[in-house]
Order: sequence, then structure tokens, then C-alpha cells
Amino acid sequence: LTRLTLTRHASLHTSCISLPSSSSHHFSSPISVSLFVAVVTSTVVSNQSLAPAADPKASSNTMFTMNVPNSYGYVVLGAGIGPVITSMYLSGPVMKARKKYNVPYPNCYAVPGYHKNADEFNRVQRSHQNYMEGLDQYIAMTLLGGLKHPIACAVGTVFFFVGSILYQK
Repeated sequence: LTRLTLTRHASLHTSCISLPSSSSHHFSSPISVSLFVAVVTSTVVSNQSLAPAADPKASSNTMFTMNVPNSYGYVVLGAGIGPVITSMYLSGPVMKARKKYNVPYPNCYAVPGYHKNADEFNRVQRSHQNYMEGLDQYIAMTLLGGLKHPIACAVGTVFFFVGSILYQK
């Protein structure tokens, strides 16, 4: 396990997440926190880094400590790379359907009565749109659930992506 500690710096009026070790990695922006979690999960951390912070001042300002499992990297991989690949795969049939059914941009959907094969195109477009509508909630829940059950969430992510592809067919 890797321990992440959120500390408050009263003099700077900011908070940061850090490893309580001699390496003293500190990050204060949301983007840095995301990158920090990705980097920490791919780093092998010794038992020494799980010890309490050596600086008593830092310990008194500790607001939050979270343990991240070593296999959390699989969750980050599934929630970060998987959606991009799946979305690209699902957008292919939509592009082909646009050309086949003559539905040009900026139309998101074909208009029945105006486009000859509106229902056929809208089915393909809707399957991709359905995937995109639920993706952000799924990623958030996977990243959160992966803190307790990383392997189950990583495997569930694979099932979610395969199911999304099969749903489009």
C-alpha cells in the first residue's frame, strides 16, 4: 500500500498531497494530484514510506491520509486509456453511417422525413452517444471503487468496454 497524506499549509492557504517520506513529493493543483496518483501507483514504495511523517509539524497539519493499493495502476489504466480506445472504436461506425446515410455535420442526428434513412443512422449514433453519456459516472465510480477493490474494478472496466461495443452491434 502507498499512503497519501493531505496536509494544510496555513502560511500559504493551500493544501497539498504528499508521500510522508524523505522524497518529499508535494503537489497542490488538481491536475498535479491526478498525475501524482498515476505516478504513485506505478511506483514501488518501500515499507519505510508507510511510516508516519518524521516532521512533527507536518503531522499536526495532517487533514487526511489514504492508502492506495499497489494494483491501483490497473484501475487508472482502465479508466484513463480504455475510454479513449473504446470511444475511437465506437465512433468509426458513426462516421461510416454519416457517409452511407448522407447525414452531414453539424447534425448530430438525422431528421425523420428529411433524411431518407433517419432511423438507421440514429440507431448507430445513439449507441455511441449512450456510451458517452454514462462514461463520466462510470470512470468516477471505478476510480473510487478501485481504492478498495482494484482488481474487481479493473476487470469490470474491461466488461464495460466490451459490453459497450457489443451494444452498438
